[in-house]
Amino acid sequence: MVPEKLDLKKNMSTLSTISTKPSLSSGGAGGLPLLSLLDPVGFVKAKLAEWAEPYVDWVRITVGRWLEQPDVGVDRASQKGVIDCMAWHPHKSLLAMVHGETNSILIYDLANDMWFPNVLRHEKMTGIRSLAWQPSGGLTLAAGCNEGVALWRIIQPQPAPWMTLLECDGGAAVRMVGFDPFGRYLAAGSSSLDIWDVALETKVTLRRSGRVDRAGWSPDGAYLYTLSDKGLRVWDTKDWGCQVWKERIRCACWTSDSQGLFFCMEGASDVYMLIIESRIVNVVGTFPSYRSSYDGDEDDIIVGGAIDKMALDPTGSRLVLSFLPGDDATDPSLLAVYFVHSRELMPGGFIRGPDWGNVGPKVRFTNPGLSCMAFASHYEQGCLLGAAWANGKVSFIPMHFNSS
Repeated sequence: MVPEKLDLKKNMSTLSTISTKPSLSSGGAGGLPLLSLLDPVGFVKAKLAEWAEPYVDWVRITVGRWLEQPDVGVDRASQKGVIDCMAWHPHKSLLAMVHGETNSILIYDLANDMWFPNVLRHEKMTGIRSLAWQPSGGLTLAAGCNEGVALWRIIQPQPAPWMTLLECDGGAAVRMVGFDPFGRYLAAGSSSLDIWDVALETKVTLRRSGRVDRAGWSPDGAYLYTLSDKGLRVWDTKDWGCQVWKERIRCACWTSDSQGLFFCMEGASDVYMLIIESRIVNVVGTFPSYRSSYDGDEDDIIVGGAIDKMALDPTGSRLVLSFLPGDDATDPSLLAVYFVHSRELMPGGFIRGPDWGNVGPKVRFTNPGLSCMAFASHYEQGCLLGAAWANGKVSFIPMHFNSS
């Protein structure tokens, strides 16, 4: 099947352009409330009863605790490094995180408030760039690294996990990994796209993909998107034909019904939606930088600009965006939260970074920016965002939905 090349500009129609200037005031009729990170007051589960209050027009953002990274068997100077990437288990409250400075994988059990005793580390696993848990695979974790795909199997209470290395052709480094929703196939992106049958440890290589930087399976497994130096490709997993958009895309995420794909282009402040069946690209929001004051502070807070990362919760109702630092002293520690209704975005508020604390309204532009974020696969009260920051701190941010 010959890939069909589509011109993004020719296939674009404006769905809606929303106001992107919600007030940073702390409440009142004049604007939306600032979504706050509270002081650490205990573990997340100890606070669930306090947070059970329903919210209708806005989301209250809190954090139960800042995680202290465990001892990873190195000197203390390098122990508090940045978490490079993370992945939630599809069925358990387990969060796997990459400690890049030591080429290690840490696993945190949120339900039991404890770190796994085993730190996953191997001499054949360096430069880890991506993580993915296998659905219906117990505790099987894939890590994309310089040597290929490190496939870890953790059997409890057996004390020692073991690793299988899946190597790519030519020894190319794997930049991303992702399991299909049923856990049979693993997509591994390097200089090309490999689709592994994990049980048989065999693969098929799709060479026309280009160098794959990011990828993601649709929730129903019918499609797979890849972002590469050749643009955006959406693959039909029935026959592995693809559609091509030759634009430089920075990040993307699927809608919960698998019929749409949110994405943004490199250096741009627009969020686009690709409707898969009609192949129409719609603009659903623009996010230019703007200035806003907070509680009478003399200095303005600058939020927005070029989008860096995005995450959509599993219910498809909350979209979180992070922004690149700009020349205008944009504060990278503020994340924007948007409500998703009928494929339209509505401003919901902001999540503040770890150094805001109780230092008052004065903004410090040395605030650490976001390193990575991911939504938990399941959270009964709504959705739960895990966020790792550039200073090594990790926070859990629950968003509670009104059941009505």
